[in-house]
Amino acid sequence: AIQNVFLVLFLASGALSNLLSSSHITGCINDGSESLECTQQMVVAITLEQNQGPTETISISRVTNDDGTISQLEHPSTVACRTTSSYVIYPINRRSLFWADAQERVVFDSGCIDFSYASNPTCGWAFDDTTGQPVTDSQGFCCYCSVWQALHIDDPYSRGNVSCTLGAATAHCLDYKLPLYLSFNVGTSRSVLEITCDLQQWDATTAAYNSHPITLSTSSPGARSSDGFLIGRLEGNFEAYTQPPVLSQKIFFLPWEGSDRATPENQKKYAMLIDRDLVSFDGGTCDRIGTSYSPFRYQSNACRQHTGACLRNQLEDYHQSDLDALEAGGLPQYFVSAYFSPELFQDGDDIFLGYTPTNMQRSVVTLTIKADDMQFVTNRSPGKIVEASLPAFESLTQGSCSAKIRNIGLVIADFTVELHCSSNIQSVEAQQITLQANQTKLVTFRLQTLNGNASESQCEVRLLDSQFEIVDDTVISFETYSVNPTPPPSPGEDDDVPVIEYGNSCSCSFFDVSCMILDFSD
Repeated sequence: AIQNVFLVLFLASGALSNLLSSSHITGCINDGSESLECTQQMVVAITLEQNQGPTETISISRVTNDDGTISQLEHPSTVACRTTSSYVIYPINRRSLFWADAQERVVFDSGCIDFSYASNPTCGWAFDDTTGQPVTDSQGFCCYCSVWQALHIDDPYSRGNVSCTLGAATAHCLDYKLPLYLSFNVGTSRSVLEITCDLQQWDATTAAYNSHPITLSTSSPGARSSDGFLIGRLEGNFEAYTQPPVLSQKIFFLPWEGSDRATPENQKKYAMLIDRDLVSFDGGTCDRIGTSYSPFRYQSNACRQHTGACLRNQLEDYHQSDLDALEAGGLPQYFVSAYFSPELFQDGDDIFLGYTPTNMQRSVVTLTIKADDMQFVTNRSPGKIVEASLPAFESLTQGSCSAKIRNIGLVIADFTVELHCSSNIQSVEAQQITLQANQTKLVTFRLQTLNGNASESQCEVRLLDSQFEIVDDTVISFETYSVNPTPPPSPGEDDDVPVIEYGNSCSCSFFDVSCMILDFSD
């Protein structure tokens, strides 16, 4: 007698997964012969949350005979699905090496020499590592005090607030500082996903369950078990509420060598994403990452400028800016952690920058099995907000709200964490998490005010179970303080002079433009 198989679908986590549809069909194979090979099949469409654990279990537990009687299976077959990996990745193309900093060194020397043909200029030469020849314009420039300056008829100060005396002169040299950063172009993001489904089927001969796994991925969206009992297909993803950040107009800078920033742990911590228009790849522009010798030497009205003119906005400046923000309790602006927790992936010669998404992103999977009719069962567990905090932050910058969530029930379950704030705070997307029994997890939200005013505000943290019932909530009061912009420095303000030397000669960096911006095309 033909048997129709009934299924019971047990979802240990209903909040992160949903049964979209199920249907009883007769599946047939047409191989060109006169007869068709047909079997009773069930096509099931389900959704899985990215980074979801093994919370899907389909159990074939009973059969209906053609006479209408129902028999309970002694050894049900099960199919369990889980997301084994989920990433958003950006292809990155290696460009050049950049020094972290470019600094001006001042040498007091009444016999200052900066001629292009000088054999021993006061600043010395930087030499091309390949040809051994001096690098053009690496000798810096000289500033001479005029008679009018010495007599205080004209401005008595030369570059760097040097007080002029008769015959005084200074050499202004460009030195590069470690560490080195490797730069990359950043491409368009794409999702990379892998899902495994495992069929457990009872074998009467061995009196044990046999495993028949299949793996679905964005590169191999379809798979079939060895005995053909289970067929799966990754249909695609629903559009997420929050899209991956667009980074195509950014340059990715990775600490490469020359300091402890280049260790694997610190590379992820201190890697930066900087707007492309803040970078000079040919070294020909002042006040850009990569500023080279020529714009420094030929800057306009050089001897009336402040020390460090033309050398601002280097990688070290952005690095220190983010360190200062973090030390003050704020959030970084240039570190990659301002966007996501970065990872580097390599596939052959291809390198990718990526991260594990924390936003709600669901994938649709269809499973074809010998079955019909399904029942939906959901695990449910109580949860608790162990603690929540939201430090004060400056208006129009990002604040950070953290909530520690615990599953205080007996089974693995899904929870939704929502944040509802005062009207002056921009709304934020809810987060969904899976927790084992007694597991605790820290959930972090980033907040931003809608105006620059100081205010006292509140946010309510709500914890919902798999049935979207509020199981716990707490209210956090916090302050936002108004924006106080720092006025720009006056045109005559001088930086600290990094090094001061006396004499007719000085040491200089033995690297050239090609060292500051090394070509990695090989």
